[in-house]
Amino acid sequence: MNTTPIDTLLLQAQQALQAGQPEAALPFLQQALAQQPHRPDLRVQCAAILGVLQQPQAAHQLMLQAREQLLGDADGACNLAITAEAAGLVGDAIEWYRHALSLQPQHVRALTNLSALAAAAHQWPEAVTLAQQARALSPGDMGLWLNVCDFLTGSGREDEALASIEEACHRFPDDERLAIRRVVASSLAGRWQEGERLLAGLGTSAARQLDAMLRGRARPGPESKANVAWYPLDLRELFLAHVFERLRRADTRQAELAGRLIGELLAEFNAQPGPRDWRDVQFHALQLPVDEATQRGLWHATMLTLRNRVEAVDIPPVARRLQAEGPVRVGLALPPLRDERRIDHLICQLSLHDRQHFRFFVYLSEPRQRFAAAQTLDDLGVGCIGIDHFSVVEAVQRIRLDELDVFVDWTFYDPSCRSEILNSRVAPVHMRHQSWHRHQATAAGPQVVAPCEYTVGDAFTHPGTEPASIQAEFGAVVRFPGSCWLAMPPSVQPAPRNAARRAAVGLPEQACVMAAWMPALYIDNASFAAWCQVLREQAHTLLWLPPMPIDTAANLRLRAQAHGVAAERLVFAQPAPRLQLLTDLCQADLFVDSTRYSASAALADALHLGLPALAFGGGLMPSRLGGSLLHAAGLGDQVSNSIEDYAARLGRLCSDASERQRLSERLQRLRSEGATPLFQPEQQVRHWELAWAEMARRQRSGLAHTAFDVEALKP
Repeated sequence: MNTTPIDTLLLQAQQALQAGQPEAALPFLQQALAQQPHRPDLRVQCAAILGVLQQPQAAHQLMLQAREQLLGDADGACNLAITAEAAGLVGDAIEWYRHALSLQPQHVRALTNLSALAAAAHQWPEAVTLAQQARALSPGDMGLWLNVCDFLTGSGREDEALASIEEACHRFPDDERLAIRRVVASSLAGRWQEGERLLAGLGTSAARQLDAMLRGRARPGPESKANVAWYPLDLRELFLAHVFERLRRADTRQAELAGRLIGELLAEFNAQPGPRDWRDVQFHALQLPVDEATQRGLWHATMLTLRNRVEAVDIPPVARRLQAEGPVRVGLALPPLRDERRIDHLICQLSLHDRQHFRFFVYLSEPRQRFAAAQTLDDLGVGCIGIDHFSVVEAVQRIRLDELDVFVDWTFYDPSCRSEILNSRVAPVHMRHQSWHRHQATAAGPQVVAPCEYTVGDAFTHPGTEPASIQAEFGAVVRFPGSCWLAMPPSVQPAPRNAARRAAVGLPEQACVMAAWMPALYIDNASFAAWCQVLREQAHTLLWLPPMPIDTAANLRLRAQAHGVAAERLVFAQPAPRLQLLTDLCQADLFVDSTRYSASAALADALHLGLPALAFGGGLMPSRLGGSLLHAAGLGDQVSNSIEDYAARLGRLCSDASERQRLSERLQRLRSEGATPLFQPEQQVRHWELAWAEMARRQRSGLAHTAFDVEALKP
């Protein structure tokens, strides 16, 4: 049989590629490889085209057929690693990049690709080191300078990033990408005036690229600032977005500067009001030195902005339902529920509700087919509707079809929150399940049209004796008996502490273990300092934290060392299924809540598992939820009202095992007897039903929306 000469095949493949037809080039290269399978260059070319044709698995399998040959030199090992990475086999890719470097330590491609994988895993020190090595070997490659700058920025070393990019600008003075990064690096380092000067010198094309970058770094979600063409983003907003990203990784080095900047931005708004969507700022400012008055100002500015957006959309007002008969129709707007705990709590709550007198509709911020509990809700007779793909107008119109009496916003903490839906009115009564503020709209200024008639509270979050006084100070707050946090019991039973299980999770038998199981973002400087004070003064104590990314854990250890505490005194739980983690939590001695943003759900789980806790009652709503839960559990005496008292009380509890034992026995007795509101889930659900029924009654009767206490209502 005649075979086409290999030179002819390669020429035909080259011509097809030049014509932009990789699918036509592939058969020629495959024939050539069949004739000379020992040639790695032909194999690499075939794999590269398969990658272009979106067939990464096939490309990698082709490379694996010559695995031993490819691993014989650095180029081959690097090419094998590239196809493994494209096929999603990151572990294999890392192994083979490292093998390439063992054969040739100065292999630039292996260094570059390995540094990118380290950055993707937030292993910033390694990413920076590898990228710097690659740059030193090939200083004429501008892309390598960009990598170093980006990885230094990712690691929080903004001044070094700025120095690096300025050096690169001298080498490559006409490159727009460097000019843009110079503006960004100046801003992220807190040098906004310098950034503005550099921004003014950008050309039109670079300025457009920078604007896209600014909007891409803004708040994610369907209501992203990136989708608001008129929103005047500036370099200070970019700096705040960067700080917020760092806070989520437990890096608080720029927190003080960010707090001052927020105050300056608010002062500018007060002097000259303009559109400001500060939902993300309100949330992250909870971990910054920002007081309640500033938080209310941020909220006021945001509500004005969102109201003005809604006024530009032609949506007719919702009609008031007048019929007094029939079940109360309640809509629940949910954030994406990827946390098993939140899904379990939702199902538990809805299964306890009186479905004869109440009809429920759940609106999802994710596709229904991705929502694990959709069929369960269907079985409970709960309407389950995905509105993630709807525009604001479409979502409003769809929700209105259900003729709700009360619409409950549960998305407030999440980027999926679409306040335009609330401002457009989807029900006669809107209620916010939780808020960053204790004040309702009536306390924010007459210019704001309240998107919600009611918010929730209790006697601890909103102290006072009469609803009239609550109304005067905070607005239309519905106060619940016990706690306003609707806490359902976890689906595991308490497990006794024992030495074997403690050892298995890395906890010494004799240690006093403080559990702070909460997202890193919730760990503010004051709380962490109090915990570190105990660690420093009492050698037998440990701080136990949930599983966290590598860079986040490293940042917390660095913060501990800055307080004079050895890094090993912080123990991080290993990733495990949720039920196993809950069972392991029982091995702690004490749950410590943070002082500015309560762990809330995790704290409620700990109390249900019989783990005593210490909480704080600050001025902001999120800081009072922990105290609210402890009061509902019957442990109100374990709530501190000052950071000094919190630290002193924590020190006494950690040093007194008998006191911790008494607290634990007391909590377990209250739990087993169902003697306090936290341990009465059915009664909690009844209270919410009473509240919704009262809201609907007042609306149907034409009465004003005012504060009221659920406990005063008759079933």
